[in-house]
Amino acid sequence: MLTVRPWKLLTVLAVLGLFNLFHGATARAASDLSVQLAVNPTTATTGQTITATESVTNTSANKQNVTLTNTLQGPTSRSQSQHINLEPGQTYRQTRSYTVDSTTPRGTYTLTVSTTDKSGAATTSATYTVS
Repeated sequence: MLTVRPWKLLTVLAVLGLFNLFHGATARAASDLSVQLAVNPTTATTGQTITATESVTNTSANKQNVTLTNTLQGPTSRSQSQHINLEPGQTYRQTRSYTVDSTTPRGTYTLTVSTTDKSGAATTSATYTVS
């Protein structure tokens, strides 16, 4: 019987999270999906536009039913999910833009893109600052 100690599991999860953080914005996961995310610019002030571009690619030989979730964490937080169907080798791309105005809460935000399909999950994140 395998005994899992919670503090050891948290250490492993933290190390995996740091690995993703320091090795780019392409998801590394055991699934049939490849996820990429880019946020530009990474620092913005009033009047500037922040653009987030994400892509999900089905790397398998089978059609995949995918749940795609965008989660924004920071001074304001929210989450949104959608379902997409991807043919083998197909890539879904989505670009969203937001212009910073005087009412935008200042601080650091983390945008996380998570995908799940029958083979597993893939997640990637990017951080930007509103100053």
